[in-house]
Amino acid sequence: MTSISAAAATIKQSIKPEVVDPSATVESDRQTWADAVAGIPLAAGAIERVEDIDGVPCRWVSPDLDADLPIIVYAHGGGLVAGSSVTSREFASRLALAIECHVLLVEYRLLPEHHIDQSIADVVSVHLALVGRSGAASSPIVFAGDSSGAALLIAALVALREAGDPLAAGLISFSGAFDATLSSPSIDEGNDPQLSRAALEHWQGVIRGAVALDDPRLSPLYADLHDLPPMLLLAGGDDAWRDDSVRLAERVAKSGGSVDLDIAAGMWHVWPAWGSFPESDRALHRAATFIRTLLP
Repeated sequence: MTSISAAAATIKQSIKPEVVDPSATVESDRQTWADAVAGIPLAAGAIERVEDIDGVPCRWVSPDLDADLPIIVYAHGGGLVAGSSVTSREFASRLALAIECHVLLVEYRLLPEHHIDQSIADVVSVHLALVGRSGAASSPIVFAGDSSGAALLIAALVALREAGDPLAAGLISFSGAFDATLSSPSIDEGNDPQLSRAALEHWQGVIRGAVALDDPRLSPLYADLHDLPPMLLLAGGDDAWRDDSVRLAERVAKSGGSVDLDIAAGMWHVWPAWGSFPESDRALHRAATFIRTLLP
């Protein structure tokens, strides 16, 4: 049995398995999540500001909004159907403090009422707007995201590459969900305290009418991954999506890219978002170390 910290064990035991509620709608699920986290404060020392960037609603979270710091463009998880800057702001505050950077949470358009190309376009337009701002060259821009948000960022990188536009300096993935067909073996291991194949198949049903499950824009394991920036893929050993990161690391390496894979034993899906505890803090330290390698 994998040994984890007492704090992590307490949190893990408190996590309730995700149960499909046949009466719930996409809208009610979104609201339930937003209501559950609305009162959670930022980590002490972090501040925030909302801003529309090229027409896309965004939220800055930072230790100092006026400082010249690296910028993380962050895409939240939620299967591309739920989540927002509100659901990610507390985690963003700890990320910003640990790395000493600005975290920009992007309110990209969600499925199924929008096309995935619109979700990608929101990330792309925010990135290009930041690149075009004065001083952007002295403040490196790194992409980071969790779960499906990490997959969206890879799709945005591919779109930027194909258009010949500037790329982000690197990408950090927390428990990336890179294959919506659910073909990774870890989906069926049953070790994740929250996620199961039944819950994920319900999610498939929500998005299936909006985009094919093996579409490279949704499932970057099927994308052309050449000439992308360095990647850090963090995954939990008990994460239902763990093997998506393993497989993506293999694909990126075969494409000639730079990729680091870090699997945290005993951890679950997007464990760093569950608060400050030793394994969470280690993941943020790992992200900070990675970003330092990208600085000029």
